[in-house]
Amino acid sequence: MIKINDIYDYLDEIAPFKLSEKWDNTGLLIGDKTETISKIGFCMDITEEIVERCIIEDISLIISHHPVIFNPITNISKNSIVYKLIKNNISTIAIHTNLDKSPIGTSYALAKSIGLSTIKNIDITDSERYFKISVYTPKSHLDQIFEAMVKEGAGKFANYSHTSFSSEGISTFKPSKNTVPFIGDGEKLQINNEIKIETIVEEKKLDNIISAMLKIHPYETPAYDIIENHAIQDGYGFCKVGSLKSEMTAIELGRIVKQALNCDYIRVLPYCDKIKNVSVLAGSGSSYIKNILGKSQAFITSDIKHDTMIYAMKNKITLIDAGHYQTEFIVFKHIESMINKKFNSIKTTIFTEDKPIIKII
Repeated sequence: MIKINDIYDYLDEIAPFKLSEKWDNTGLLIGDKTETISKIGFCMDITEEIVERCIIEDISLIISHHPVIFNPITNISKNSIVYKLIKNNISTIAIHTNLDKSPIGTSYALAKSIGLSTIKNIDITDSERYFKISVYTPKSHLDQIFEAMVKEGAGKFANYSHTSFSSEGISTFKPSKNTVPFIGDGEKLQINNEIKIETIVEEKKLDNIISAMLKIHPYETPAYDIIENHAIQDGYGFCKVGSLKSEMTAIELGRIVKQALNCDYIRVLPYCDKIKNVSVLAGSGSSYIKNILGKSQAFITSDIKHDTMIYAMKNKITLIDAGHYQTEFIVFKHIESMINKKFNSIKTTIFTEDKPIIKII
């Protein structure tokens, strides 16, 4: 059976909750991590219509982008959404600014949906520290030790796993009276052939990896060392930049965005008409306009302000305002796909009842 905690932990891998802005409220907001679930619903905002569907369709977990509890609550009335969620045993997890910063989060999904390649961060807001762990072992136990460490997340970086380097060497030790060495006996100097296995480890997984290694290692007192790796860091940030397959005009790019996000309309400010590199920020991104200067010819976001338009016009940057909901909602196709692949017994639904109704007159 799949528990809420299993889903929570997987979401924490995709978009670590510790990345959330201080003002944000993410994570498990309603429910118990030990509860079992079989159906999940995804949405931008939890509305009464969505709660009613969950009740009818027996969906016991909602994963929303915007938190259902944001400001402090002083009372929970019978007619409130929070009351109805609790009464009907519907749990909620919010993945908001942590998902916005994720390398495979909202802005990444937006970039992929319009066909950008070589997608990377415009700026780094947070980073994950990595360490190199070196373990000394007899050759007979090398594979067992490495696999135990890999199982806990060692050797994983970007799209690669099982990364390591091994080298052979000579070890020496002299056991005292009260020891029970794996190799040798008595109080004699031992000279042995050993393997040093080195791999990288995320800081948050370090303790579990060390524990797994120590359980498998045959030595009474295993030798290992840990060094912070300054050469490797996972970067997180709100704004992404990528490249189009071929150069195009602002209107051509606008048409691609409109179709990809299924927008009723978009706003295009065509201040540059030869576009190859495009910056994207799902949701409200006006404040990032200066960050993209010199890095792209176009910026796709939403809720674009007047002063942002003036800045873009002066600096010849094309702006495309594709709507707050539309630029963020696209991410749930990616999240749903990843969860279905990881937990194939879970049934999932992407709700659209929260989509804002806007009439152009």
